Amino acid sequence: MSNLKHICVVAQGYPTEKNPIFSFVDRLVCQIADEGVKVSVIAPQSITKCLLRGIARNPSFWQKTTKCGNTIDIYQPYFATFSNFKAGKADVNNILFERAVRRAYRRVKGADVLYGHFWECGIAAAKADEKLPVFVACGESKISVLETNRLEDIMHCLNRVNGVICVSSENMEDCVKMRLAPREKCIVLPNGIDSDEFYVSSKALARKALDFPQDAFIVAFLGAFNERKGANRLGEAIKKAGGVQSIFIGSGDFPPECEGILFCDKLAHEKIVTYLNAADVFVLPTRAEGCCNAILEAMACGLPIISSNLCFNDDILEEQYSIRVDSDDTDAIAAAIAALRDNKALRERMSAAAAERANGFAIKTRAKKIIAFIDEKRGSYV
Repeated sequence: MSNLKHICVVAQGYPTEKNPIFSFVDRLVCQIADEGVKVSVIAPQSITKCLLRGIARNPSFWQKTTKCGNTIDIYQPYFATFSNFKAGKADVNNILFERAVRRAYRRVKGADVLYGHFWECGIAAAKADEKLPVFVACGESKISVLETNRLEDIMHCLNRVNGVICVSSENMEDCVKMRLAPREKCIVLPNGIDSDEFYVSSKALARKALDFPQDAFIVAFLGAFNERKGANRLGEAIKKAGGVQSIFIGSGDFPPECEGILFCDKLAHEKIVTYLNAADVFVLPTRAEGCCNAILEAMACGLPIISSNLCFNDDILEEQYSIRVDSDDTDAIAAAIAALRDNKALRERMSAAAAERANGFAIKTRAKKIIAFIDEKRGSYV
């Protein structure tokens, strides 16, 4: 039985139906709440982005009810943001974000622990309360906190961090090398998936529901259309492979360009499972990740994975269900696609192995391990 009663999570955003950002934060928060821990979330929202980009504003305080009927308090104070504006080395946006966190934190009563989702939020959490234990979730594709904060501010806060939950071994090694945390304060826990949201279902029925051809070989992509994730590189690889149709779930400035695109747009989170189950293979030629939720979601839907051979994938991808390539090599990506397209038996073996391995990444198990880690480490702060 955990002694943790109330955790205050600081995050860069929180998803709503109109703006489904940071859904991975929501999944973890809901699961921790359903493990019997009271959860308050502070996720400041940029009033500048709301006005300039037409993003819907959330109330400064609202509540969400989990599947098990537990209530999460969500504080979303407004703050202004400015493009690339610094005060010395400190990023002005960070300073304003931290002030918004402190304002909201005054309304949070009875928290036992502060939990910052990514290092920037960990620093903001540490500044919000000088007395509570602080934990940091390290899952960034690039840890940039040393570039955007004054060193003296960071060092003061780091001395107060009890533990760091890293989503990959690479994240942990980066934390240690950057002297953000000693190894003994770190634990590696890859991201988790909810089997109620992502699961294997009938490919034929999924294709019928979406009006996709039953006999096509379909590649799926899920992520932002940017240079890091590589939707455009996948488009080039599909051209080279030939005989492939595709699903691209996402949006951005670098969209794919290839023939045979069956779908190319954003989707509500709950609809993604049908599109993944309609595919044969999942391809993400990403250049950098913490731990990619999209890969885990595709595995849970029984899809063989083609992705990067860089070490950020080491904790989640094994050869039984994945082909790992140079994410910048469109010839290698095309060859991997063709290998799975032309070998149904291999595809089926990898599909079964992916679904089985996905069972080891359950969000419930991850939440329990995070709670246990916090219980273990929070008494170490002096």
